[in-house]
Order: sequence, then structure tokens, then C-alpha cells
Amino acid sequence: MRIIGTHAINKWAKSFVSDLAAVTEMDHRMAAQGFSLGLTFELSDLSGRGLKKLNSEQLIRKYRKACNRLFLLDFEGTMAFKDPTQPMSSKPSAALLQCLSTLAADPRNTIFILSGKRREILQNWFGSIKKIGLAAEHGFYLMMAGSGSQSQMAVTRGRAKSTDDSGLENRIWMKLSKTADVSWLTSVQMIMDMYSDRIEGSFAEYKESSAVWHFGDVDPQFAAEQANELRAHLTSLMSHFPIKVVMGSHLVEARCAGINKGTAVEYIISHSPRQFDLVVCIGDDRSDEDMFSSLNASYPSLPTEEESPLASPPDANAVYQSDAPNVFSITVGKKPSHARYWLSDANEVNEVMQMMARESQKTARSVSMMNLTDPHPPVAPTFEVPPRPQALNILTMIQDHFAQTNVQSVTNGHAKDSLE
Repeated sequence: MRIIGTHAINKWAKSFVSDLAAVTEMDHRMAAQGFSLGLTFELSDLSGRGLKKLNSEQLIRKYRKACNRLFLLDFEGTMAFKDPTQPMSSKPSAALLQCLSTLAADPRNTIFILSGKRREILQNWFGSIKKIGLAAEHGFYLMMAGSGSQSQMAVTRGRAKSTDDSGLENRIWMKLSKTADVSWLTSVQMIMDMYSDRIEGSFAEYKESSAVWHFGDVDPQFAAEQANELRAHLTSLMSHFPIKVVMGSHLVEARCAGINKGTAVEYIISHSPRQFDLVVCIGDDRSDEDMFSSLNASYPSLPTEEESPLASPPDANAVYQSDAPNVFSITVGKKPSHARYWLSDANEVNEVMQMMARESQKTARSVSMMNLTDPHPPVAPTFEVPPRPQALNILTMIQDHFAQTNVQSVTNGHAKDSLE
């Protein structure tokens, strides 16, 4: 074991006894249910109020009608199951990549994947998909969706060109904050290294804008105590730096204050050339709540299908924006959230994603069949319609008609006499 090999026996024993004495009984007052599988244990809060289980058929109906759709998607824990004991091992499956490629190929779709992962990891996973946008380190870095010209809509820093050959080499990463201070990272790394050395099964991960302490493979009760202690230490010692310390799923993260997935969503919406009429946002943990909050602020008081203006809303004085998009903010797992809907797990998320991908395939096939049947459809002739007279006397029209007929008969008679 690493801790035994790197510490003297007396130091190890003293640390072990001290940690054992600090362990207290877990507070069971919260409304939650425990799930245990092997060495992992997770609490799932069952008190999610105000959430509705997503009606996938309702979403698909809106998807069919929408002309400009925006997808804001988390990856780990949302489109793929998260293994807390091996947080660095997850990667997208071939089926997921194919689904995302199908959705991205639909010209009506704009897709962004927002993750806490480093930008080189996201680009390695999803860089082969054309027309997909990426947000790394919770929005610290952003790569816009589309071609190179669309990607360069803002002054960029920290450029990182794509290495694949699918036409993405001109796309670049941009920093959303030009003044972000990361001078505190060294001090935070020293503190997290101390916890990693002391607690077997934990480790620290360092990025360009944040530091993360993972404890997914540590006894849950002991890990909760140590995580709370670490958060308190970082909050106190780093109080004079612009950082935010957050508790995530089996992790404690210190990152730049004011930079999160919510700020990335605000940038995406405000800098997009499109006016979206459907927004689908899916996430699973606390970092994704920033996305949901941002959407609630951008599109407040949106009518649901049951509250549509066409269906006589309960409040007769209610006013709805006719051009407001349909927003489906979805959290994974039923729990307190700023989202409006929930799905049970990554399997249900993937099922809904596949349903939307099939709709895009149907549309693509329909367009292809139309082009195959008649690649050059005839252009309908245009006729110049004479101006309508201001006054029309039908009697005058009849008289003129008979007068012209008589003149023509007389003319034809004279012509006949001349020939004879």
C-alpha cells in the first residue's frame, strides 16, 4: 500500500489512530436512500420537488417542429455512467459518438458538450465530430461549434489547434475570462497532496484552472469527514484569492470564481447567430446546476405544453412570449435541482438522444429521396396579372364584345367580295 511504503510506521500509526477517532456517526436526518455496490456507496436524495419525469414523446414533438435547436450536454454521469473508483477511465462509446455525429449532421442542430475535463481530453474524444462545440474545465475554455470562421467570434487566448483531418484544424480554444487569476493553484496543490498522501484510495488531479481531490475509492463515511475538512481548510486559507471551493460527486474542487458552465451557456446563447426555438440541456451533478440556473435566467417563466397560450392557461392574465423557445432542462436522478425535468440514469438519457437522432435521420432520408426523384425540379412559370380596373361596368363589356364581333363580320364580308 502506498501510504505504508511512504511513511514511517510510527507516523502511519499515529495518523491512523487520529483519523479513526475523528470518524463520527453519519447523520441520517436527510431524506435519502443508500445504494451499495461493491466498494462504492452512494446517497440518492429522493426529495426532488417541482421536478417532472421527462415525457420523451412531448420532447420529440417539439423536436420535429423546431427549426433551430441547441443542445447543452454534460458527459460523465449524464451520457455515460460514472465510476467513482476510476474517475479518469471514462470515455464515450462508439454508439454515443455515432448518435452525436447524426445529431450534429442535422443543419438545424447546434451541439455543445460542457465538461470539467481538460481540453485535450475532450478534443481527443469528440474532435472527430464535425460541427460540435466543446467547453472544457467547466467553461474556462470554449471551442465554438461550426467552421473556423464561426469559431473565431471572439478574441482568443491559449490557442490549441485540432490535429484531426476532418476540417477542424482551424478551430481554436478561447478563454472566456481574460483576467482569470490562477496564482493560487500551487498552494492548493500542496494541500491536496497532503490529503492524497494521508488517505489511501484518494488522489489529486490538476488542470489549468482548477485542482480536484478525488475520493471515490475511500470509505464513504470517512471520505465525507475528510472532504468537509478539506473544503473548510481551502475556504479559510484561500479566502483572499478569487476561488470557489465546491463539493461534487466523490470530489472536492477548487476553481476560479465566476467561471462555470452557466457563464459558458450565457456566452454561447449571446454569441450564436441563431435564434433558438428549442433548447435541450442535460446534466447530472452540482456543476450542471449552473447551466440550469443560466437557462432559467435567460428564458424566465416559459410555458410548458400544458400551459400553452393556445390551451387557455389557468391565469387569464398570464402573458407569454410568442417567440420564446421550448426549454427542456433535465437532471439525471430525482433530486433537488434548478432543472424542470429528470431522467433516471445515463441509459434513459441515451434512449432520448437516440430518439432525436432517428428523427434527424428520417428528415435527412426524406430530403435525399426528394433530390433523387427530381434533382432539378421545374420552376413554376410566372404570369403577370394585369391591374384590376377601378370600376367595372359589365354592360359596357358586353356591348364592346358585340361591337367587336360585328366589325369583324363586316370586315370578313368585304374581304370575301374582293376575292370574288
